[in-house]
Amino acid sequence: MRRTRTVEFVLAAVVVGLALVACRSTNSQPGSSDSAAEEIRSTAGTRMHALVTADLPTLQKMHAADDQLVTPDGDTLSRDDFLDAVGSGDLDYLRFDP
Repeated sequence: MRRTRTVEFVLAAVVVGLALVACRSTNSQPGSSDSAAEEIRSTAGTRMHALVTADLPTLQKMHAADDQLVTPDGDTLSRDDFLDAVGSGDLDYLRFDP
């Protein structure tokens, strides 16, 4: 069960990352797409590393206080519940391969 939840959250994080890239690309100014894409890649990489290493201070800075995670099966977690699960190891991100 724990492994299944990990996979679900990894897939959800990838989908969110791709959506952010697509959203940013369609709203960027001409000539700025390269720098915008690099900023998104850098931010996503920082977040992925923080998830794998359970770096809660970094994750707290990157997630809004009213952030809510919706899993692929429709369950929801508040930001605090999500970070608690990461910090306790109940939600264990093993690795990200962007």
